[in-house]
Amino acid sequence: MKVWIAKVNAAVLAFLLASVVNGCGSSEKNVSDSLQSQQDASLQTESSYEPVTESDPKDMHYTFSYDSEEVPEGVANAIGLYFYAVETQNYDLYLQQVNPVYQQYISEMLQEQGGYSLEMGLEQCHQTLTEYAGTDSFTITVLKMKQAQTLEDQLDTENDFVEDYLSAFVQLFGEEFVADLEAQCDEMYDIAVTMEGEDEEGNALTIMEDSEIMVVRSGNQYTILG
Repeated sequence: MKVWIAKVNAAVLAFLLASVVNGCGSSEKNVSDSLQSQQDASLQTESSYEPVTESDPKDMHYTFSYDSEEVPEGVANAIGLYFYAVETQNYDLYLQQVNPVYQQYISEMLQEQGGYSLEMGLEQCHQTLTEYAGTDSFTITVLKMKQAQTLEDQLDTENDFVEDYLSAFVQLFGEEFVADLEAQCDEMYDIAVTMEGEDEEGNALTIMEDSEIMVVRSGNQYTILG
């Protein structure tokens, strides 16, 4: 299974999409290195940033495929809206889907490193999707979602995917990030996403396969950690 280290951000948001990382057993060091390298790469794209577009979630016609006993409806909807915001480069919608604690920490880091914005990260994330699709003209049609780590997985390995994610962000943001996140978090969901779509000629595409994304529940609100 490929690993979508999705605690996506601006720079790390680019990381997120750019990181359908090496495999389920990715080490903390590999995760942290991926975060840093994607951050550096996305900062270099600031000069080529283009304005985001507007879109209406009512026009999102993705087909969702998931087991409601494994993936709550709120989790599926948050993931769908997140990728719709990335596909259509809708910055306001994107901000609504990204976890506020993550937003705060990544925004502060980007400002400290040169006054960069989350808009640049969204643009980089969109460009990464086009690279995965192999074309600038594509449409997302299907999102298949399932638990990234089943109970059997947990029994077969010493790794806990959620803990691995959090450990990587400790290296990026510090211990305070996890403390602040846990203070407003009721539950975390580690979801493997397969994304299918079509190019402009109607040819079927597999854009991502079993890529991980982390969703945080705070009360009735579901947000993406990235």
